[in-house]
Amino acid sequence: MLPLDPTRHGTLYSVRLFLIALVVLLTASWSAPRTTTAGTEEATQKLSDDPTLIDWRILRGLNYRTGERTEDLEALNGKLVKMVGFPVPFEDWASNVTEFLLVPYEGACVHTPPPPPHQVVWVQMYGSTRASLPGMSPVWIEGTLHIEMGDNVYGQAGFRLVGMKVYPFRY
Repeated sequence: MLPLDPTRHGTLYSVRLFLIALVVLLTASWSAPRTTTAGTEEATQKLSDDPTLIDWRILRGLNYRTGERTEDLEALNGKLVKMVGFPVPFEDWASNVTEFLLVPYEGACVHTPPPPPHQVVWVQMYGSTRASLPGMSPVWIEGTLHIEMGDNVYGQAGFRLVGMKVYPFRY
């Protein structure tokens, strides 16, 4: 039996998950965050504004038990951001959704236990905008980040993001 035999304990699947997580972390950590002068109203923000690139580490600045947050995280509240993650749609048909969860790794939220709230973003698409999700693949999303707890069918989310643009993450 070959060491990477796909029938042996899901080795290829595990390697794939590791590589995806590595690419997501490296992409986010090599890109320096940029500030934006966008206002806090979603309707006044344009996609031509330069969103602040964030990664999952900054979201850990939320203490979901007490509500306390770091200054860096607080500065992003109500701002236009761009981040990468794995979508978890609420509807069975992921081809045309208005809301979904964004999580840092594939399979989160659909297994027990779910990730902690500071690692779950509840995405609600702006107005009548719909997102086409590419199945189990990661996506980039741009939108306005709000630091607020919310309950959903999979548990709790520590953030709400009003999504304006969703597109596939390219490796």
